[in-house]
Amino acid sequence: MANFDYWNSALAGKPLPISEGDPQPGFYKLRVGKGQPYEPVAIWVSKDGELRCKLGNNMVDPLDYWTWCADKPVTKEDAKVAFETGRWPGDVDLPAGIGDNSGDVSLMEEVADYMETARSWGKEIDQKSVDKDTADKAANYATHLGTLAGNLDKERKEKVAPHLEAQREVNGQYNPIIEEAKALVKSLKAITGVYLRAEDEKRRKELAATNILQEEVAKVKAGGQRGRRVGLRTVVKYEVEDADAVLRWAVTSKGVIEQMQAYAAQLAEAHMKNGHEVPGMKRVETKEAV
Repeated sequence: MANFDYWNSALAGKPLPISEGDPQPGFYKLRVGKGQPYEPVAIWVSKDGELRCKLGNNMVDPLDYWTWCADKPVTKEDAKVAFETGRWPGDVDLPAGIGDNSGDVSLMEEVADYMETARSWGKEIDQKSVDKDTADKAANYATHLGTLAGNLDKERKEKVAPHLEAQREVNGQYNPIIEEAKALVKSLKAITGVYLRAEDEKRRKELAATNILQEEVAKVKAGGQRGRRVGLRTVVKYEVEDADAVLRWAVTSKGVIEQMQAYAAQLAEAHMKNGHEVPGMKRVETKEAV
């Protein structure tokens, strides 16, 4: 494409092929190193017909940098500010040591400090009317804070990893036999329970013909030679015997119906995400900053 056609199309968001040996005039940006701020790039055709390129404050060969900036077009106005001031419109101060956590300040302290900076800035913003510069600053604060939070999470995972591995190793040694022992305890108590229930029923029948209250008679127990004696315990369970009656009760109970509606909404949303239609539900699309 001749002149600034390629750059204008790129600014408009059109997907364009990038030809390594064919730099296109326009204004772009690129990072000269990992974690470094973006530098402005200007590519143009000089009066003598030669292709020129300015990167930051330096004149460079456009062939050396074209493929690194071709997909990052910027407006002429933004590039002009960056060339003149060394900062982009909407720039915010970078967190100290972002990306490498160097110095005496811990990464956690760094995140907390930058959060306070961003929070203080945000409190002064009138969200009823936001101009481009404010929107850019908010996006840049979010980007830098997101990078810091990602680094902090990475640090957390690195510190936790050895403990998790040790925990998995210990659990792998102990849990199988512990679970097996618990299952065996349950089955053994079931055997004892057969005797205890039979004895309990026998005593109830014997007491039925007397005036002695059941509570006044010692409860039947077994074992105890090697530890705690095992006795019967009343365990209360609740079973549904009429599902329709339960449902009618639920839909007429305010607190219960609200919980059911919330749970039903979660189930319906999951079904719709899997491509199914659900009566009473609708798809809503909103535009959010990401």
